[in-house]
Amino acid sequence: MEFRLGTIWLQLGEEPTSRSGAEVVTRFEVSDAAAERERLIGEGIERGPLEHVPDAMDYFDFPDPDGNKLSFYSEV
Repeated sequence: MEFRLGTIWLQLGEEPTSRSGAEVVTRFEVSDAAAERERLIGEGIERGPLEHVPDAMDYFDFPDPDGNKLSFYSEV
């Protein structure tokens, strides 16, 4: 399930991605997901690959310090 809350998407699924055992992904809108990914690389923060959804968005996932799944996206 997905819920859009302003510029934030909350995604709920069946596979666990956090210590709580629930899959929860919180996606934050940014102006340029590729640039934000490069910024995190420069900060030494673990992150996934940049994904492209044609006619929709670019996004990548990364964990917070507690292992919760976060994501930055930008619409294309």
